[in-house]
Amino acid sequence: MKEEYSKAKPLLDAALTHITQLIESTFKDLGDPDLIRARIDKARIKSVPSLQRKAKAHGWSNDEVLEKTSDLVGHRVVCHNLQDVERAADFLEKAISANGINVNRNDFTENARKGGYRAVHLDIKLPVQIGPAKMDVGCEIQIRSLLQHAWAELSRADIYTREEEIDPMLLKSMEKLSTELHSADATADHIRTEIAQPREGKPPETEAELNGPTLAFIYRRAFGADPPDYLIQSMIGEFAGTKIRSDGLEALIKNTTFMKRLKATYHKQFNWDPYPEQLFRWVVYAAVRGTKSALRLARREGKSDWEEVDAVYRREVRSE
Repeated sequence: MKEEYSKAKPLLDAALTHITQLIESTFKDLGDPDLIRARIDKARIKSVPSLQRKAKAHGWSNDEVLEKTSDLVGHRVVCHNLQDVERAADFLEKAISANGINVNRNDFTENARKGGYRAVHLDIKLPVQIGPAKMDVGCEIQIRSLLQHAWAELSRADIYTREEEIDPMLLKSMEKLSTELHSADATADHIRTEIAQPREGKPPETEAELNGPTLAFIYRRAFGADPPDYLIQSMIGEFAGTKIRSDGLEALIKNTTFMKRLKATYHKQFNWDPYPEQLFRWVVYAAVRGTKSALRLARREGKSDWEEVDAVYRREVRSE
């Protein structure tokens, strides 16, 4: 095992460096600390003893364990809240895929793994080559909340690194603690969403202005497709210099009652549903000027669109 590991080590080091740089640049490109509040905690390469235990547990040979281990290289991202976990996983998954690397996502936040472990895993096989030597390195990015990170550190220190058998009741207690912390995470998420909600007449403040990548990311999460470039450029021009909390913007989009009111307000004037681009612009307007102002804007634009269509219709009738 030591000989095989020694040969593979330079490739593993290169994979660790590559994934670290990818994670750092991905968060840097987002440009808005309010959307994803997270830190890159640590990166590691599995040790020889750890791989030996894994090979023994699975009945793998020395060559097979290097090939089949999905977390030869491991990275960890620790987020403030569950919504940060979800956003970080979405953003990293998209960034990795954009680099031509296949990503396998496993979400254990709602349904914990045996023992109580909760996190999102992004598993990839990273092709690495140095001279004639090459291999597909199994890399794993763990993304978890602060509370679940604390649970994982406690459980590892107190239970899972012990050689002797652990009382099953203690294991059950750790699972119960994980569930209680998950409930606390949900409460913290609710508090954050309420705080981030824009209030009429007082737009929330942030340290960063909205930028193209942030707007495009929120749009894609809301509507399942990348926004047209003209929309992003238009909104940056329209709201240049305006400070908006991006998590507050996303909270508005997830507010189904408000979104239904926007659609209904426009539909009442135009008798047609608005396009996603229109909805998104109104939501950004709501984050800046308040929800009532956004509803008035949707009403005005619905009326204007109807008047334009009606005018065209009348011109066509007269020409006939």
